[in-house]
Amino acid sequence: MKFSAEKQTSIKARALKTRRQKMIKEEKFHINDLIDYNEFLRLYEKYGNGLNKEEFARSFLDLKKQDLYILKNDRCRILKQENISEFEIAHLKIELIRMFNLKKGEVVSYEKLEELYNSLQTKLSLIMFAEKILDIPAHFVSCIKSNQSKNTIILSKTDSIFFKREDISKLTRELEEKISKDLLNIREIKECISIDRNLHIGDKISVNEFEEIYEIYGKSGFSKYDFARIILGLTDAKSRQIINKKTDFIEIWKNEIINSSYLLKIRNKVIHEEKLHIKDKLKTYDDFRKLFEKYAAILSEEIFADEILDMSKTSYKNLKNGKSEAVILSDIVVPDEFWEKTKKKIKKKEDTYGGKRITYAEFLEIYKKYGYITLDSDFALNVLQISKNEFYALKRGEYLTVRIFTSKIENSNKKLKDEDYDTNELRKLRNIIIKENKLHINDSISGEKFNELYDKYGFRMSKKFFANRMLDIKDYRLDEILRDKNKNTRILLDENISKEYIGTIRKKVFTSGEHVTEDMIDYNEFLRLYRIYGGKLSERQFAENILFISNDNLGEIREKGKKTRIFANMNISDAYVANIKSKIINRNLLYHNQNITPLFFRRLYNQIKTIFSEADFAREILEVSRQVYGKACRREQSETFRILSVSGTYENKNKFQKWQNTTLKKLLDNGFSYTEIEETTNLTHKELLERVDDLYKSGIDVSNIKRKYISRRLRQKQEIEEDRRLLLNISDEDISVAKKAVAEEIKLKKIESKCKKITDEFIETRYSKEYLKKYVELCKEKYKEDYSQMTEDTLECLHTVLEFLEENNIEYIKFFIQACIEKNSFKRANEFITFTMQEPNLQIDTRKSLNELRTYLRYAIKRKRAIDMVYLGKEIEEIIHFTGLTEIEVIELSKKIQEEGKDKVKN
Repeated sequence: MKFSAEKQTSIKARALKTRRQKMIKEEKFHINDLIDYNEFLRLYEKYGNGLNKEEFARSFLDLKKQDLYILKNDRCRILKQENISEFEIAHLKIELIRMFNLKKGEVVSYEKLEELYNSLQTKLSLIMFAEKILDIPAHFVSCIKSNQSKNTIILSKTDSIFFKREDISKLTRELEEKISKDLLNIREIKECISIDRNLHIGDKISVNEFEEIYEIYGKSGFSKYDFARIILGLTDAKSRQIINKKTDFIEIWKNEIINSSYLLKIRNKVIHEEKLHIKDKLKTYDDFRKLFEKYAAILSEEIFADEILDMSKTSYKNLKNGKSEAVILSDIVVPDEFWEKTKKKIKKKEDTYGGKRITYAEFLEIYKKYGYITLDSDFALNVLQISKNEFYALKRGEYLTVRIFTSKIENSNKKLKDEDYDTNELRKLRNIIIKENKLHINDSISGEKFNELYDKYGFRMSKKFFANRMLDIKDYRLDEILRDKNKNTRILLDENISKEYIGTIRKKVFTSGEHVTEDMIDYNEFLRLYRIYGGKLSERQFAENILFISNDNLGEIREKGKKTRIFANMNISDAYVANIKSKIINRNLLYHNQNITPLFFRRLYNQIKTIFSEADFAREILEVSRQVYGKACRREQSETFRILSVSGTYENKNKFQKWQNTTLKKLLDNGFSYTEIEETTNLTHKELLERVDDLYKSGIDVSNIKRKYISRRLRQKQEIEEDRRLLLNISDEDISVAKKAVAEEIKLKKIESKCKKITDEFIETRYSKEYLKKYVELCKEKYKEDYSQMTEDTLECLHTVLEFLEENNIEYIKFFIQACIEKNSFKRANEFITFTMQEPNLQIDTRKSLNELRTYLRYAIKRKRAIDMVYLGKEIEEIIHFTGLTEIEVIELSKKIQEEGKDKVKN
């Protein structure tokens, strides 16, 4: 169970906001309404509920402390910070257009404007209503109010989609999708500007910077005026000032409203990726800056410190000035149910029990897995029930181990009785003892061994209770082995062996591939298998139930050193045979009376780990007699033999042949040998030669096949096949060129290894940088004509090298991005562009091109994610939410996947 990492103050603020909205609705307030002191007192009496007057004034009415003093003598404006979302504006527009059948560009008087305004319940003031809903500039409202003979045009900037006469719910959904997409696009542009230019809320930019930012991020989609207002958050007046160059600097995102869900998303990302915990400490301002630069996006340092890390203003200033460390995430309360649910989860899923001793390393393993953001000492106390003194002693290394889950009963000296334990807990502890100590049914133990087990597992149990319930030892036998160290006793005599347990062990042995039905083993091999797979079974039970060795034969191999056959007289179930047969047929598209080669038969046999020998597999699964199998596979007297004489249908025949043709071409293209192709495709040597001849006549690229074939053989250190040499016209020069290419490949790998060392260990010298550049040049030369040959390791190494070099080399940038795109590694390309855009000396044209490319890549990433989600059967709403695509785009992708297949659509 994970709880919300949201700040407590944010949760309270959200609750207050809900109450505030209720007040606005009930009182029919508008933004910037005027109230007097008597009205304030009435509202406070009605809605204040637990808040003092200052808190109520601030949270419900947007009134500051000084406003309250003014209010006693004069009226004050309220709800100055109230926000109305784009979705609310859209809904109001639709409602108004439908109610009055309004047209785009319609002319209205002030009287009509007031009628429209009074027809809707909205918190917008009249002027805001005119601006946001009817597209009337504020000064026009004053004009038509003062001169009743004047009219004004409405809805001039409203999208034509609002005037559609289709079903209202469909239109609303369509508009919400459009608004969501627009808002996401706006947020992405803001984040790109913030990250690339290192700009945040409240930062100042010059006129030249504005022009450059607009050229890169806004020119293709916004007018300068809209870009300044919508993207940079400037007011109308400030937008005109910077566009007309009437100011040198302008403050951006000054009045930016940060959505609480957006803040929580960043907060969760920081906590999750950085593995932060409640009341962790940031030791230096540099530590803070690392987090800020990585995650803050448009947030200012102050907002990031407060909203994301829970740092007070004083704490932030002290950290910045180097005066003290800063405690973070101090405004999170862990709910009691988290501790209880986590405790139950650990007891259920981990091998733990009351009184188990754990080391600090073992504590950290459990804490990392289940602790989430909780403080380690709180987790120790509230989940594992370790006292704080013991935990700190363990942490400091004063204790090597401490006991966990020790608060079962109040009196820690009291011995546990049967009724103090849950039956399931006792069963679990018994299983842990058996598993950890590799105990078996009917094992013999001494008094010394019993004491060893008791000391480890018998926390607050009496010895008799432990002996009886954990090991099935009777009281009188316990007394005997404790009194006489030469005496032993049998244990686990009452242990139950279920059919399911036997089935689990059988499955492990059957699928291990270690032995098959015709094998013979001696006692040493039996013991080896018993140690690995025996579990709690006795030797006799393992022999009889798992390996199907009789008790007499077990005695023979134990006492006389003989060998015995395993799996003898075993009745293999029809279900086991049917399951393997089904897998083989479906996986390989086998069909009734199909001819297969011995090579293809061995490929089929090696696909599935089974206890069947080759001969039994042929008979039981592929329905081939021993004589036919022996003739074809043992004596190699037949090129092919028939399978599935009873089972199977002809339905797979066309599918198999189509697969065979595709696979043949693919293997041939990639330079596989004839033997490898024959084994994979079920073609005889003669059939393969005929098919290859047909392919060559059809105009297949023989030079590419030749190159890949020679390289593959050289890498495998195998000779060139004589028939391939003749057919592909392979000369000594071809082999020499290929040897050189393979040698270069090996050389490149060695250079790659050294490059990784330079970047990993941050060896920043002139020589090291020249070495890295040499590596990039080698890659450019090697892969310039075929990026598909580049391995994922090389792509990753190139990424690291180029970021390490921080070179403003456009050729390097273009080469790497092109390689990423060709390899469908869009996310890597996007990350590299973001990194490159932070280079201060990058030309504006280059920045613009890279930003356009990043827009394409981000869309490609969304589509790729959507394709995967469609393929997994996710709901359309979920796909839209996680990708930002529209409903229409998701539906189109779904149709394409059904018609063309996932991989084709992805490409």
